[in-house]
This record gives sequence, structure tokens and C-alpha cells, in this order.
Amino acid sequence: MSSWPHASAKRSSLSAGLCLLLCACAQAPADTALQACSDVVAQKSGAPIHIERKAMQIGELDATSNTLQVSGPLRFVGTDGQSHIETLDCRVRIAGGSADVIHLQLSWSLQELERSVRENH
Repeated sequence: MSSWPHASAKRSSLSAGLCLLLCACAQAPADTALQACSDVVAQKSGAPIHIERKAMQIGELDATSNTLQVSGPLRFVGTDGQSHIETLDCRVRIAGGSADVIHLQLSWSLQELERSVRENH
């Protein structure tokens, strides 16, 4: 029984350390930029979106302008269950803990456009 408080303290220390690690990772500029881009796309489109983090290309933080570029495939899911993919090109300025999207462009590939036309006609 005498080891019980020590085990609890170890668990608390481990939990606190894990929390700090997760909080630090969540604050990474790349993650902040990706979240800002996905939030703006979801807000503007009004449609559910799916971003596969591994497929996204996120540049290094430009120290002079405090910007990051995020690009990659973005899947929109329609209310009918149909989906289409667009290419996201987004630039985010990170300052003072906030992220502002300063450029956002979505591009359809010719294949996706042709597939969408076929399915909808």
C-alpha cells in the first residue's frame, strides 16, 4: 500500500508530460496553418470536407513574412454522398498565436471535372 501514492504521482507526472507534449505539437505552425485553411474552406463552401494530413504539402515558415503555404488534395462530400476532389492552395500568415488566411485557391483537375459532368448528366 505504501507504493500507491508514488504510482499515482508517476501517472500524474506522465499525464502532465503527455499533455504538454500534445499541446506543443498542436501549436506547431504547420498544424495551425492547415487548420486555418480547412476552417475557411469549410466556412465558405458550407460542405463537409476531408483533408488527409499526410497528402498535404506544408512549406516552411517564411521568417520575413511569417507565412506558410499549404497545398494538396481536398475532398468535398456532397449531401447525396457523392464526392469530388479539388486541389487546395492556401497561404497563411501566423502572428501572435493567430493564423490568418491571406490566399485561398481551389482548383479542379480536368479528370475530376469530366467525372463530375458525367455523373450529373
